Amino acid sequence: MKAFCSASPETAISDGDVIALDDTKIEHPYGKKMPFLCWLFDNPEKKHLWCMNLVSTLLVMSNGLVTPLSWRIWVQDKENKTQSKRTKLYLAKEMLLSLRELSSARLWVEMDRWFLCKEFFQWLNTNDFD
Repeated sequence: MKAFCSASPETAISDGDVIALDDTKIEHPYGKKMPFLCWLFDNPEKKHLWCMNLVSTLLVMSNGLVTPLSWRIWVQDKENKTQSKRTKLYLAKEMLLSLRELSSARLWVEMDRWFLCKEFFQWLNTNDFD
């Protein structure tokens, strides 16, 4: 991510750029012993998947350049059958805060409706994201 701090206008993060925040279920039907896989319900398919849940951010610059920034694997707490303290919202905040260490530009955050809750919306505003 250091490359985005360069003085080159083609790669410098600037006001109005967009951060795409997404979570994706990647099915792994045969990886039964991988510790980051779990059963999750996939709403579009209306079925449970043995999968990993990847939370990621992409930078979409005003000049059209699209660059992956960071990703985290969300792991379900298998003992308690509940989410661990590191929820998908926690991972999203962690990735966006790491971006704040590189740039103070006013950035838009694009996400699907799963991420949009009052607490997260207030957090985005507090940290100067649109």
